[in-house]
Amino acid sequence: MPVCKDGFYGQNCAGICGNCKNNAACNNTTGICSTGCHNQWNGTLCNVCKNGFYGDKCTKTCGRCKPGTHCNNVTGICQEGCDDHWNGSQCNVCKNGFYGDKCTKTCGRCKPGTHCNNVTGICLEGCDDHWNGSQCNGK
Repeated sequence: MPVCKDGFYGQNCAGICGNCKNNAACNNTTGICSTGCHNQWNGTLCNVCKNGFYGDKCTKTCGRCKPGTHCNNVTGICQEGCDDHWNGSQCNVCKNGFYGDKCTKTCGRCKPGTHCNNVTGICLEGCDDHWNGSQCNGK
């Protein structure tokens, strides 16, 4: 059996090594990384994203999935749903009524049937009766 050049393994050297730590070569027979996996990579062959990461290079961070769950390691979709106050398939947008970088701030008294901007908290449609200010939190 021929010895595979670095970066390949297995029968006829058809397997491509995963993402070994420190860019080390994998075992040219088994494909296993003896040094472990690089950064956000996981799995026996270091070819799967660690929990909490996704994308073709595992460089994207998952949104705020329900506690105890993780996003899909390819698409970033939180298949079990989102943590409190978060929304969207990737749980990276505040639910209506919340804003801020952690979606922990509650919107002011926007006009009935409208919501504040999920980043700034500004009520774009105006305030409910007797409320004022850009965030409709003053009387």
